[in-house]
Amino acid sequence: MKHDRILSDNYPTPEGLARWCVRHALDEYQRLNDAEPDLVFEPGCGDAAPFARAAREFVDGVRAVGFELRKGNAEIAEMPHGSGVEVVAGMDYLDPPSEVVEAFSGRVDVNATNPPFNYAEPFVRRSIEMLSDRGVLTMLLRVGFLSSLKRRSLFEELPPAIVTILQKRPSFAFGATDSQEYAVMTWFGRRVEFGETVLRWLDNSKIPGGASHPKKS
Repeated sequence: MKHDRILSDNYPTPEGLARWCVRHALDEYQRLNDAEPDLVFEPGCGDAAPFARAAREFVDGVRAVGFELRKGNAEIAEMPHGSGVEVVAGMDYLDPPSEVVEAFSGRVDVNATNPPFNYAEPFVRRSIEMLSDRGVLTMLLRVGFLSSLKRRSLFEELPPAIVTILQKRPSFAFGATDSQEYAVMTWFGRRVEFGETVLRWLDNSKIPGGASHPKKS
């Protein structure tokens, strides 16, 4: 299925918040598997791949792969802070080549990202398909993502295990915030059984760099 994607739909996640999301996903994976993950994904990794970089920092030797629709992002692999992150640039994560599906489907232990808003639901569905049996998917999403009638089937089929509401609106544009509330939503792989969705709150203002980017000088 082809998606008419907007290449400029790129709103970098505050570094501290990306790190919190990854640490949260890794802790849940450890709890479910009593082991560290082998493979971490960041679809829509943008210019800096903050989720993939955090995974490389937290887990020695983990394979971290970022996917980015824009071809110009291949240079991240050469950046010092991106060392060790594999970037697949110029590929639509929602319509990947068959060899990518064959190589990764059912093998991703942790998937963490801030997906393009207009394609959040297909990002969730694709990412769950890629998860290993006891894998963890964590996405930064608008709280309103939970309320749309058109996504009712998603939540009936694939309810999140944990929804963590951010108490401060994060900034995606050098100090500015929008009018939306955000949450970190977490899904588990197909072999993980859980009861009702757990609702939590996070004071992300207390996380260093967890609410905003440094302002432009």
